[in-house]
Amino acid sequence: MSKENLQLFIEKVTESDELQALIGDEIYIKSLIALGAEYGYEFSGEDLMENIEFSGEELDGVAEGGLQV
Repeated sequence: MSKENLQLFIEKVTESDELQALIGDEIYIKSLIALGAEYGYEFSGEDLMENIEFSGEELDGVAEGGLQV
């Protein structure tokens, strides 16, 4: 169920300028999980890391700390 919640949350973020602004360019994984829960979408960090496809540029951002653990 949490993987499904993650997908639903991603769809909500895609459609919401407000959520995109809250997430910004960098966000800690724990903060993203908490934000999802605040909006009723429970998922884990493992779900997040397993199901998000990162572009090469995004992977560079993760490696440089763009998505914090």
